[in-house]
Order: sequence, then C-alpha cells, then structure tokens
Amino acid sequence: MSASCRLVVFARSPVVGKVKSRLARRLGRRAACFWYRRLLEVTLANACATGLPVEVWVSPHQNHPWLRGLCRRHGLRLRVQRPGDLGQRMLYALREPGRIVLIGADCPALSPDRMREAAECSLAAEGLVVVPAADGGYVLIAAERRPPATAFRTIPWGSPAVLRRTRRQMARGTGRLHELAPSWDVDTAADLHRLLRQDGVQPWRRVRRRP
Repeated sequence: MSASCRLVVFARSPVVGKVKSRLARRLGRRAACFWYRRLLEVTLANACATGLPVEVWVSPHQNHPWLRGLCRRHGLRLRVQRPGDLGQRMLYALREPGRIVLIGADCPALSPDRMREAAECSLAAEGLVVVPAADGGYVLIAAERRPPATAFRTIPWGSPAVLRRTRRQMARGTGRLHELAPSWDVDTAADLHRLLRQDGVQPWRRVRRRP
C-alpha cells in the first residue's frame, strides 16, 4: 500500500459537557466524557495497528493535556481542524495531498482490517469510499483525489439522512460513491451497551450516573 496514504482521526477536546451530549443525557456529563476518552483510545489503537501514518485532527484547539499526552504516547501528529461545519472540515482534510482515510473518534467497532480495506479501495476508486453507519451516516470516508466542494453541501449533519443525501449529491455529477460493508459508532447509551456487552464488560447501566 502506498506510503502516501494517511489515516486522519477527527476528535474533539475531551472537556466535560462538550462531548457526547446524547450519552450525557443518560449517564451524566462526566461519565459521557470518560467514555469518550475510552472510545478515542480504542479507535486510535486500531488506527495505529493499520501500519498507516495516523494524524489526530482536533476541535476546537490542541491544548488539552490529556489529548496531547495520548498523542505523544502513540507518536502521533496533532493538528487543529479548520473552522466551518463538519462537511467543510472534512472537505479540507480530504483535499490534503495523497490519499486520506478519515474516521471519527468514536468508532471502536472499525477494525484495522476494515480501515486498510477502505484505504486499498480508495486507491482504485474514482470518487469517495464510505463505510456506512447503522444510524444513517458513515463511520469512515476516504478519497484518493480532491473531492468537489458540492459533495458535502446541504448535508444535514448529525441526522439519519446523512448518507442518503450524500448519495444524492454524488449522483448529481460530483463523482462516484463506493459503499463498503456497514459498521457502527457509539453515540447513544444503546450503542455503548452494545459495545460493552460485545466486549464482555459490565453494561452501561451499571456505570454510576454522574452530574
């Protein structure tokens, strides 16, 4: 696989009350932040296991000490995401030189093999490669060439219509969309319950609720 391919992980500074709002409604803000950090740790470990160069792009800034320490332990470059909505930030990342595989911070079910598969598919694809998510979005997007700006316009980010609208945008002449087998990320308490049951850990409902 070409060394010009990079794996970019989009993350947020893990500040209590600023991450995983849907989890926080069930578990409390501190517990939601705790689980966000754990999800990011597992996602980064899987990303590093691909053998690809990995970068962490963070929002809103890169000064959070825990995040900086995590990147130092893995030897990862830490960068700040450009301003704008999610589509604008992804577009900027995907237009970096070389092939880019972009994932979120909360995708522990996305194995190193699946990430490598997407990287290999993006080498032959003439458009975007995505791994659809169970909630109607996608957990991974990859591109070899600079995607057109129209690919991410009018997308209702955070809604179940993300993938459907992306298909529509690509069908309107902005390029091809290659969909791989679906996966899932962790946004809700049900998602976390699924993950912990899968890993043989205590269910989320036994985690102490915190304010």
